[in-house]
Amino acid sequence: MCLELGANGCVQFGMCDAVMEFAETMAFIGLQIDLVLYLMDKLNFANTKAATTVTNFAGTAFICPLIGGFIADAYLGRFLTVVVFGFIELVVSCLFCPAWFIVYNMLKICTSTLFSLAC
Repeated sequence: MCLELGANGCVQFGMCDAVMEFAETMAFIGLQIDLVLYLMDKLNFANTKAATTVTNFAGTAFICPLIGGFIADAYLGRFLTVVVFGFIELVVSCLFCPAWFIVYNMLKICTSTLFSLAC
């Protein structure tokens, strides 16, 4: 892919793409490490259970684009697939944010009472 600049020059987009892919991969690996630490420290998962949970999350994250690509190619087409899955992402985000706020406040209450039986 090439971006036209000037009369007959073009800049290769590959380097920018490689840098963005590297940054995305580092962010995903950082998320996995943070998730393992969170599961072990805050939710008291065993080391093996936390690692298994994060591995399952990563596997799901890597298989979902393949499933979405198959649905796009076989049934819906590119535009309709982007619209449908974008809408699903929006709905999940709108449901997840209030749910996380409620869970976070419950954890704050439980932490302040030193994990009483009411939690």
